[in-house]
Amino acid sequence: MPIQIEPQLRSVVMDVSWDYYSRTLEELGPSRGFRITFDQGRMEIVTTSNMHERIKKVIARLLEMYAAEADIRIVADGTLTLRREALKRGLEPDECYYVQTPAPPASEGEFDLSIHPPPDLAIEVDISRGSISKMPIYSALKVREVWRYKVGRLVPMHLNNSGDYVVAKGSLAFPTLDMGQFNKFVKLAVEEDVHEAIKALRKWVRSGVKGRGK
Repeated sequence: MPIQIEPQLRSVVMDVSWDYYSRTLEELGPSRGFRITFDQGRMEIVTTSNMHERIKKVIARLLEMYAAEADIRIVADGTLTLRREALKRGLEPDECYYVQTPAPPASEGEFDLSIHPPPDLAIEVDISRGSISKMPIYSALKVREVWRYKVGRLVPMHLNNSGDYVVAKGSLAFPTLDMGQFNKFVKLAVEEDVHEAIKALRKWVRSGVKGRGK
């Protein structure tokens, strides 16, 4: 029976098998306007708002422009489903990037984390908090850096040796990027004009700063 998704749905289902989770991903397909998170038998389906989608695209546009202007080679994999059956965990970041780690070749099949490395960076726009915490899932999947957007700014978080994420001032994936300055461009883009924010970021990088903190 097809799953019916209503606007602004937030639903948690308990005691879900891995096969049912897999079938749900396949049935609902990509580009569906919501996220599916799975954590050891709990599955949450959350629709995404227009605000959420706009903010995530703003961040992606700014970061990708920064990488191009700073001559940093990246591979953007968007909302890629990251999951491992052995861990019984899976999720979909708002955006994710390979930077230092070579990206696996693009494929129409399922992305297999038991074969391929996870992305270097995942981005989460936390406008409204889900019932299932994503950070333990990212930790289990060995994503070494997550940027969380909340209260109007991006907060870099690094995975430590204990498997916990700790707040950091800078980025592992983009070590020369001044996060304080980048957040100013994000704020300008979200609250005022994304086009002007992109032009300002480009001018900033071309001025010779190259994204380095002062």
